[in-house]
Amino acid sequence: MAESRTDTRKPPSGPGDWLRLDNAAKIFPASYSDVSPEVYRVMLRFDAPIRLPALERALERIARRTPYYQVHLRRGLFWYYLERHDRVPDVHLLPETPVSPIALERREEPLYRVEARDSRLAIDFSHILTDGFGALRMLVSLGAEYL
Repeated sequence: MAESRTDTRKPPSGPGDWLRLDNAAKIFPASYSDVSPEVYRVMLRFDAPIRLPALERALERIARRTPYYQVHLRRGLFWYYLERHDRVPDVHLLPETPVSPIALERREEPLYRVEARDSRLAIDFSHILTDGFGALRMLVSLGAEYL
């Protein structure tokens, strides 16, 4: 949902690479609230229980191939933008509760969360990061890399 920076302007803050939000993604930071966190989950079920260390290694390999997902939301003077980082999110145990919000105001908080329990693999995405098609591609890629 973001477009790469193609002009020669300086980034709004810091030396890191940054991406502009596309028109569809611009509405989500402004409309974000605890009541409407704009987070959704895609899930995959395997035939056997997931081994968390193997899943973490697969996520590290996928993160190198999909640097677009390694971003944080930042606020500029008049706009929001995505700033790249190198941190790969940790894999957490999938809670029994429904999807929880992703804290947009935390600088270290990635815009997606990888969770697993038993034979279920889930990724929660902020709508700012991607749409359903991109989320499914990330999930299938992670599942294939894990296998």
